[in-house]
Amino acid sequence: MGVLPLEFLPGQSAGTLGLTGEETISIRGIATVVDDQSQRYVEVEADALRFRMLVRLDTRRDADYYRHGGVLPYVFRAVQSAQRESSPSAR
Repeated sequence: MGVLPLEFLPGQSAGTLGLTGEETISIRGIATVVDDQSQRYVEVEADALRFRMLVRLDTRRDADYYRHGGVLPYVFRAVQSAQRESSPSAR
């Protein structure tokens, strides 16, 4: 599974927000951020608390890795695709 790297905004931390690690977390806006590099923030809901976080998919390649579920699935699919394109039956 890919990992979505999130960063607290300046002045925020788990401590300042009162997060304990026991919260149920929901994240909104991931698809928009992955598809549009100009969108950099998601809304996080931790139980009754809502706040924004910066998504650290800093390059198109980072977004591709995340979209594919991580580096290993991305590379595996690329290898499979290359093999299909070079196989004699594909010609």
